[in-house]
Amino acid sequence: MQIPQLAIAVTGLAIASPVFAQNEPVVIEGSLPVAVVSYADLNISSPAGRHALEGRVTRAASALCLESYRQSLGESAAGQRCFSVAMGKARLDIDLAVARAGNQLASERTIKVAAR
Repeated sequence: MQIPQLAIAVTGLAIASPVFAQNEPVVIEGSLPVAVVSYADLNISSPAGRHALEGRVTRAASALCLESYRQSLGESAAGQRCFSVAMGKARLDIDLAVARAGNQLASERTIKVAAR
């Protein structure tokens, strides 16, 4: 899939899904809005659990970055950059969470997705 098609597909996902369908709280850290995505109810050691977490993180990044930048082409490009950076960091956090899955308390099972 080419990048423009991926952007359209991701934007479509953001429009089609309710904003923060899992009720991720949004907090401000520094000057950035950050969604706190819980995976305490998931077994992220399984492919299905990891896939569910990735979906939650993608929806949170879409809501933070893509939903906010719908006015002009320049703002749309900024939204795409924001989404890419947020997802890049979140993917690293997901990988780390999967690696630590057996050693975490349920209260610690969150990923922070930041608009950049």
